[in-house]
Parts: sequence; C-alpha cells; structure tokens
Amino acid sequence: MALHFEGIHHRYDSVEVLRGIDLHIEHGEIVCLLGPSGCGKTTLLRLAAGLERLQAGRITVEGRLMADASHSVPPEERGVGLLFQDFALFPHLSVWDNVAFGLSHWAADERTVRADEVLRQVGMIDFADAFPHTLSGGQQQRVALARALAPKPRVVLLDEPFSGLDTRLRDRVRDDTLHALQESGTAAMMVTHDPEEAMFMADRIAVMSEGRILQVGSPATLYQRPASGFVAAFLGEINRLEGRASGGVVPTPLGRLPVSGMAEGQAVEVLIRPEGLRLLPAGAEGATPAVVEASRMLGRTTMVHLHVEGPGGRPMHLHARVPSEVSLARDTPVAVALDEARTYIFPVGTGTAAG
Repeated sequence: MALHFEGIHHRYDSVEVLRGIDLHIEHGEIVCLLGPSGCGKTTLLRLAAGLERLQAGRITVEGRLMADASHSVPPEERGVGLLFQDFALFPHLSVWDNVAFGLSHWAADERTVRADEVLRQVGMIDFADAFPHTLSGGQQQRVALARALAPKPRVVLLDEPFSGLDTRLRDRVRDDTLHALQESGTAAMMVTHDPEEAMFMADRIAVMSEGRILQVGSPATLYQRPASGFVAAFLGEINRLEGRASGGVVPTPLGRLPVSGMAEGQAVEVLIRPEGLRLLPAGAEGATPAVVEASRMLGRTTMVHLHVEGPGGRPMHLHARVPSEVSLARDTPVAVALDEARTYIFPVGTGTAAG
C-alpha cells in the first residue's frame, strides 16, 4: 500500500483531535477525508506530510516507516507531494521554475523533460515563462499540482485544494485535477468538507467526526448504505422523521417500515433521501396525502417542498427530488410513497448534526 496510518492519536494541549485512526491508501487510489471543520482531517494530512510530530501510532509510505512516537523522517525525505489551499507558489519564479524547483537534484536534461511533461499534463506548458501573479486562480492551482507531481512522489496530499475558487472554475479545475492524478498513477489523499467534491474525486471516502473515522467506502456505498445517521446526513440532504420500534416495524406518517435489531419501544430516527419520496397522483392507494408548498428546478432535478400531516395533526415539511421536467404548482394535492431502499433507520443518539 502507498500510505498507511495505524493507531494514530494526537492532541493539542488537553484536546484530543485524533482518536485511534487506522486508514490505508493503495497505489493509484484517491481517498478523500471528509468531515466538518475541526474533525481532525487536516491534522492527519499534516502528520502524513511530516509537518506535525506524531505522538502515537505509526505512519508508513510504501512500507517504509515515516513516523512513530520516537522516529520522524523529515518532510523532504518522505516522497510526498503537497498541494495546499493557497497554492504557495514562489512569486519571484516563473511557472517553469516553480515546477522545476523540487527537481534540483535531477540531471539537467531529465529536469527539463520532467518539468515540461507535467506542465503539458495540466495544460500549462504555454504559460511556462509566465509569473504566478499574471495567472488566474485556476491556472495557479494547475501549476501547484504540476509542482507537486513533478518529483514523482509516492503520495500526493491535497488540503482543500479548490476552496478558493469560484463555483464555475472549481468544477473545471476539479475535473482537470482528477484526470491529472489518474494519469500520473500517484496515490492521493485529499481533505475536504464538501461531500459533492469528495464523491466526485474519490475512489474511497473516509468520513470523520470528532477525531474518529466513522465509515470508509466508495461514494456509492456511503451514500446508499450509510453506517450511521451522521454519515447519512453528511453525504446528502435527508428528511428526518422520529418514531419507535414496535413489533418489528416503525410506524410513520408515510407508512410502516420494517426494522431489525431494535429493542421494543426503541426511539429511532428515520432518514429519507429526497429521491426516496415518490410523488403519485392525489388519492393513490397506499400512499400518503400531501400538498405542494413549492417546486424549484435545480438544473438536473426539481426539488418539491411538501406539506404532510404528521402525528396528532402536526404539520411536517418534506423535500422530494424528482426529474427536472416535473413542475408542480403551489397547493397542488399529491400523494407520497416511500422507496425503502433510500430510507435509513438508526437509534436516536447516533448523531445527525451534519444534516
């Protein structure tokens, strides 16, 4: 494996920010650390880079020990490339010289070939003689990526690399970065708090909260089979209902849902993806009456805001995601049915603060 964390603990003064992290990244794999601010993901990246002294655990790169409680290989000897939020380009050096900076120990002809190669790879060879201040944010990001890839590192570490870019530019640069990493075959670990970004970039995602990894898996696995309410809520929008297990089911205003492994009377939360609510004509048999409060097209899909009568006549506000061509006027009566494959039930207290 390219990068391996084993039993990582780390604290700042009395605050424990990492609490027993175990994670590996295979050769050519892109893994995203996903979680809210303060969950420890950037600290883990800095430990991998050698920018923080490891307090407990082990970090290896391609099987070679990089750090434990008594040993630390200097950052420049770890074979790790770094790409930070601010890109950290040298303003007094040209694009080409920025990229070639980490190749000073290479033979001159090899250095030239490699710097040109990675600049072509990121589409910046025509700007080789330019200086960073003359480039757009997206161009600077590409140069920073080329500089990180130039020495052929064993692992590339990316810390919120697209956070400073506007939305339209971010999408394009993100796509370019993904293809450059895939073409290079270099293992990569990227830190982000954006679930859409993680799902776009990652082969696997590690969801973190309060210094722990809650679940690791492919984007599809985490979205479709979350291990906790926190993961479900962090990976995408949810509708949240409350209920209690009774006789192997959870009664809800949208129907009775089968549940296993719950004690009789256990308080639960029912989490439903917006695409897990199917809209049917008003009066459809076996479906729950609802009224449209608003309908907003969001490009590829339309989000329908619904009013449903809850227990004791209390109003519930739900969201349903439907194809973009669907348009429903306010106050239109409809019926709602559940897709159980997009509905998740967890004991109360597993945490859904992300939603």
